[in-house]
Formats: sequence, structure tokens, C-alpha cells
Amino acid sequence: MGAEIIVNHTNFETRVALVENHQVTELFIERERDKGVVGNIYKGRVSKVLPGMQAAFVDIGMKKAGFLYVADINHGGPLPAAEQVQALVVSADEEDLPPPTTASGAASPGMEGRTGGAGDAAAANAPELAPGCGSEEGVAGMPLLEGAGSPLTGSAASPEGQQGEGGAGGLLSRPAIEEILHEGQEVLVQVSKEPLGSKGCRLTTFITLAGRYLVYMPGVDHVGVSRRIEDEHERTRLRDLLLTIKPPQAGFIVRTVSEGMNEEAFASDIDYLTRLWGTIQETERQKNAPELVHPDLDLVLRSIRDLFSSSVDRFLVDDPAEYERCVRFVRSYLPHLEPKIELYTGEQPIFDAYAIEIEIERALQSKIWLKSGGYITIDATEALVAIDVNTGRFVGSRNAEETILTTNLEAVNEIVYQLRLRNLGGLIIIDFIDMEREESKERVFQALENALKTDRSRTNILKVSELGLVEMTRKRVREGLARTLCRPCPYCQGRGYVKSPASVGHEVFREIIRGERSTAPHQKVLVSVHPEVADYIFDEAPGYLEHLEWELQKNIIIKADRELHQEHFEVNFV
Repeated sequence: MGAEIIVNHTNFETRVALVENHQVTELFIERERDKGVVGNIYKGRVSKVLPGMQAAFVDIGMKKAGFLYVADINHGGPLPAAEQVQALVVSADEEDLPPPTTASGAASPGMEGRTGGAGDAAAANAPELAPGCGSEEGVAGMPLLEGAGSPLTGSAASPEGQQGEGGAGGLLSRPAIEEILHEGQEVLVQVSKEPLGSKGCRLTTFITLAGRYLVYMPGVDHVGVSRRIEDEHERTRLRDLLLTIKPPQAGFIVRTVSEGMNEEAFASDIDYLTRLWGTIQETERQKNAPELVHPDLDLVLRSIRDLFSSSVDRFLVDDPAEYERCVRFVRSYLPHLEPKIELYTGEQPIFDAYAIEIEIERALQSKIWLKSGGYITIDATEALVAIDVNTGRFVGSRNAEETILTTNLEAVNEIVYQLRLRNLGGLIIIDFIDMEREESKERVFQALENALKTDRSRTNILKVSELGLVEMTRKRVREGLARTLCRPCPYCQGRGYVKSPASVGHEVFREIIRGERSTAPHQKVLVSVHPEVADYIFDEAPGYLEHLEWELQKNIIIKADRELHQEHFEVNFV
């Protein structure tokens, strides 16, 4: 069995799982009340320009203003000037283009409106604002090595850190942001990155529209081919084919799924995408900022466009109405794939039948056991993701070096699997078990490189350090699985721990002493604490309580209150 796409659809939530070789490798969740916005096109209004950070905040009608970096701005107007193209558009020979996202809108044969991003890799290289600026996005502190996004989340082209055929000179001569934008100015923008945590959306004015086979860059006279098409003859054929049929002053990048396609397929995409761009421009003229101009496709149709291909054995849907919608969508544009769409009619819920629910629960745990008896722990923080590898119960059968190498190699596959399933991104530090031999370190590094080839998100990894650490980055443009399904613990406020009863008990004693010295004389001290703290005071520290009463000449009354947080207490002098 190869790959399958499993769709669980309800009125309030849609979940799509990509299953490869009976293993869930990617999971996408979209809830009706908080749909994703990557790929959406808005008519926004500049709310603040920050010259010192060469960035601006743009009101697009959401709770938090979007962030627009100077490198993501077409400073030639709605369409980039010809002299900018050479510096701003990344040569397809140097770009590993991921499948971009699309958006819904104007009707057309086969696709119900598709917009998306063509330059995920370039967009990732632009620095983000540091916490503390406006919507808490800022320039410092983010890795500059992030790369391509997931197939269901695209981002529009951004040139920062890239060098096209015109060299770096075009980028160095880029105008300052205060020369391009001013507060109150209206601007057409596309969301290239979802709001993450406390940050607002990442925006770009390089609008890109994605079809099944092509990505359209309005006004950019450029043709490129995805590097994932490795055959040089096929790359040349596709480029030449596109050059003969594309409109003038229009840019296109051939997507990976175009391998083997003919002129008819490209012509259909070009016709649709150019008409779609005209519709978007007309809609923009009729809208008042801030307002949505063109929305993104929903998750199921994005899955069909970006994941469903001839290499997928079946597309299984558990909702009859959604199944019919998928069939209509595929019949119009990808008729050869229609036989692979199936309606699930089993008695068990579809995610239970395919053991996907179990994998979701496993992906929310911090400790993951390996088959050998070793384990890995995953801790995601605001700044980075830390992964630790341990031998656990595995003691091996030969020597320590062989045991450690075996555990590290087994951990590599599990780590890559968990990165994809949990959609972890940003800076990732992997603490492999220390290896003595250089050849062992190289084997682990090569195994990690090979395992990451299956990951659709762009990754950059460094060699194993002397401390056994591997530093890597992974592109992330949407929230991770834990942030989607969970919230910080309301009891510990996300710390993962609370103060012990002993610590709180001694805080109570100190507060009694502090209050006695700062208040008028009283006869009694009434203390309300959590039951576990009360148990500690009575069982573990009764001697100190009696000593304190004698020293202060006060009657101290301890009362257990189950309504109190374990770290909270009340001390009253009466």
C-alpha cells in the first residue's frame, strides 16, 4: 500500500490525514470558527510604518495587524517594474519550489478559484520582528535559514536573502520603507504566514496565483521550473513549452506535478489564472480597506489540489455531501483521479478505523518510546524545539558505541516523523547521545539528511557538533499540532510544573512574619491554604508552626480550602 488521504468532515471541523505506508505522516485540521488565512488576499490599510525596522503593520480587518517587511513590498506599484524582476524573482534553477496554496473565488472550469504562493523559500529568509513591536512581531531573533512551506500552506514570493539573475545590486538599492509606504495608505496584500502564537500574519505584496500545474506571478516576465523536476531534458522541454504559450509580461513557475504534462494542460491553467487575476483586480477596486478580496480554498479542496496525485492510491471521505463535492471538483479538473475518490461507509469513525486517533494522542506526548526500548523527548518553546535522545531500557548486545549508534539511528526516523506530524518548525536542536567515533556521527547525519528528503517543508541542517547536537531549521507557516489542539495548562500557566506544598508552606510562614512586623498588634492569624499545603504544615512542619506561635505570641489557625490554587494562600490578622 502506498499513500492514502483520509478525510474526516463534520459541520464544525475538517481533518485530513496523509497516510504513507500505513503511517500517518501529516495531519491538517481546519475548524469552521478559525479557518486558516494563508493565501488570502486583502485590501489593507497601513496602520504604522517602522523605519528603524524597515517594516510596517497593515490593518487587514483581523484582531492583530499583519506584518509587512520591506523586502516583501513591490516598490514599483501593484506590479513590479521590469528592472526589479531580475533582482526580486528567484531563478527556478536555484529554487526548490514547494506546492503553493490557493484560494477560492471566481468560477472557472475545473478549479473554483486558486491563489497561492510561489516563493516559500524566499519568504522564509526575511527576518521577523522581535517581540515588543506593535503586534509583537519583530526583526531580531528568528532563524534566517527557514525554507519551503508545507504543501497546504504557501507564501508569496519574497526576495530577502535571495539573489536573482540581476545579482544583489537590485536588493541593495531597494528604497527605504518610509519612501514606499505611509500611514493610511491602501495596499493589496497576500497572507504568506499564519498568525503564530502572539504574532500577527506575515504579509507580502507579491501576489501569486497557483494553478494545478503552474504558479502565476502577475506582471513578472519570468519562467522557471521547480528544482524537484530533476531531469534536465524534461526541465528544458517544460520551460520551452511555457515560453511559447505564455502571455507577454507574465511570469510562471512550473510546479513539480507538471512533469510529463502537455501544452493543453498549461494553456488551461494560463487561461484560468489570468482571468482570475483580472477578477481580483476588479474586486479590489470595489472594496474599501480593510477587507478580504479573495479567500483561500477550504482544507479539503486544497488537499485535492496539493496532495492528490497519481501516486496516491485513494482519497477516502466519510461525509456523503463532502464526497459529492470532491467528485464534482475532481471531475471538472482532474478527471483521471475520479475513480480514486471513495466514500467511507464503515461503522467505526474513520480516524478510529485507520488508527489515526491513536497517533494524534501519541503526537501530543512529550516522550515517545522507540521499538528498541530507547526514547526521545520533544519540548517546544517559544524560541526553539529541543529534542533529546536517550537509550532508556535499551542496553544493546555488543558494546556501548554500538548501542548508542543503534539508538540514534532509530531515533532519526522517529524524529523526522514527529516533525512532520506535529508540524514543528523554526529552530530545532537535536541532542543525540554522544558518539565517540566520527564515522558514527557521519552515519547519523546522513540518515537524518535522507529521512528529511520525504519532508515537503524546507529544512537546513548542520553537522553533528562535538557535543552531539544537531542544529536545523524547518519552515513553518501554520500552527503546530499541539497549539492547534491544546492550550496552556490553566493551573500551571503553561510552565509544566507548580510549586511544591513545602515551598508554599514556607512562603506562608514568611508571609506571617512579614505581616506581623507591618501591621498593628492582633490576637490571631487566620491562614487559608490548599489542602495539600495544609497537610504539609500539619504533618511535616508542626514543630515550626508551634515555634512560630510561641515566638509571635499569636494563635495561628490553618484552614484548608479546596477552591484555592495550590500556589495561592490568604493570611489575615484579626
